[in-house]
Amino acid sequence: MIRRFRRMDDPDWLGSVLRTTWIPFVMVLIIATLCAWQLQVHFPEVVKLSDLF
Repeated sequence: MIRRFRRMDDPDWLGSVLRTTWIPFVMVLIIATLCAWQLQVHFPEVVKLSDLF
């Protein structure tokens, strides 16, 4: 973990952050999209998430 923090001092630290976090980001994006699609299919009249409850 310390080695990764040392790489953060590089001028291109943003690239290293994006390189290590793109997989979790894509996974969360896919899960959220699938959940939203399922909610739309089963409850098309709901406009806000609070309308479900």
